[in-house]
Amino acid sequence: MEEVAVSPETPPRDIETLWRDQTRESDPVTLEQIHLLARKFDRRSRGRLILAGGGLAVNAFVYGQLWQMLHDALSRTGLALTLAGVLMCGYLGFSAHFRQRDPAQTAGAYLRLQLQSSLRRARGGWLVSLAALLPGLVILEVATLRNFHGPLWALLFPQILLVLMVAFVIVNSRRAARRLEQELARLDQLLKT
Repeated sequence: MEEVAVSPETPPRDIETLWRDQTRESDPVTLEQIHLLARKFDRRSRGRLILAGGGLAVNAFVYGQLWQMLHDALSRTGLALTLAGVLMCGYLGFSAHFRQRDPAQTAGAYLRLQLQSSLRRARGGWLVSLAALLPGLVILEVATLRNFHGPLWALLFPQILLVLMVAFVIVNSRRAARRLEQELARLDQLLKT
């Protein structure tokens, strides 16, 4: 919006005249369309936040139980590093989904930037989060192999569970990437008209 300097000699113009005389934005999308897309995006983000909070609560319970079961220093170090990695993953996810909007940015440009960022994460950007988990998981694996005295299935169960979780994330992120590509194409189409 263009600022109008009012000198003491000229009377101030009324607000309707100022509103009509302002320059138009380059993306002529109706306000209703932008609000609809923004509400949809916010609703999805809130759902992810609730899911992440529930996941952190379950992780805290599981890690508390494991901490009480494990007594050697190597296992507890791996457990602490893994918990720190989980918290780092949570922080990276939260900061990616809930960014501050630049006040100078139009609503259409903001939505486009958010959708592009989500698309990058869905196409493989989530792998950066796994890097925070690796040191703790490696130390836990070494401690487990060193102290293991049970059946083979019990040794392989955590690894199989981890592989299944990563496979679920890969399938889910591919579906999300297709959906985000469609939403981004729709937004681009709206911004062009």
